[in-house]
Amino acid sequence: MINILLIYLKTFNKRIEEKRLDNFLKYKYNENMAVLFDKDIREIFTIHHSKRYPKSKLLSEVRINNGLAIADLVSIGIKTSHCYEIKSDRDKISRALAQAKYYDIVFNKISLITTHNHYEKAVDILPSYWGIIIVSNTFKNKVRYFRKASISPHFSKENALCTLWRDELLKILLIKNVTKKSINRASRSKLIDTLSNNLSSNETIKLMNQFLLERQQNYQKSINRASRSKLIDTLSNNLSSNETIKLMNQFLLERQQNYQKVNWFK
Repeated sequence: MINILLIYLKTFNKRIEEKRLDNFLKYKYNENMAVLFDKDIREIFTIHHSKRYPKSKLLSEVRINNGLAIADLVSIGIKTSHCYEIKSDRDKISRALAQAKYYDIVFNKISLITTHNHYEKAVDILPSYWGIIIVSNTFKNKVRYFRKASISPHFSKENALCTLWRDELLKILLIKNVTKKSINRASRSKLIDTLSNNLSSNETIKLMNQFLLERQQNYQKSINRASRSKLIDTLSNNLSSNETIKLMNQFLLERQQNYQKVNWFK
């Protein structure tokens, strides 16, 4: 009886998914639709997120799990840490699976943000607990939720804590009143083990969110005060040659366009 019920539920869920897909197919991809790049998707979704979730903070390019992966966007809430992976029209959707193993163990919710070109493939290959969000630049609703994210069954407190620095881990131990003499001399891995045994999953997410947000705010303050030469040094250590050329070209083009606009109004 239980087996029959499980088969029925799987069939029912599959039919719901197929119906959603059929509804989405009504918005067929227009050949004249402009190609959406990572920058375009990021901008559209960031504006949407600020309106839909005004109390949440959206962080960009967050290094996780000892630097093994970089999350494109992370939404920080009270009880959730929601990772968003962006795949543009020019990206391969299958690459999301390579990064999924890191996102699934660090965040309790994960969603793919992509375009109409990729959503059928996304439904086929992504885990059922991943959300799927479709971004366009033509329809009235530029951001559409094809499938909402559910809790990741692979979330790991230990791996989530690997996202934090040693001094951040020590601060959490002080907050939790774990004040053994040996703690200050303990290795980072030992601190993670101690915390994972003393924190619930919800506490882990809440504290990870708190310190990621603080880190972002402190970084922005230091950047605003940094000299031009310091900014150049920081960027040269974090950009590849191809990224440097791409970004330089982008800003040179923007500078030229702004210059032309100014001359047009004269």
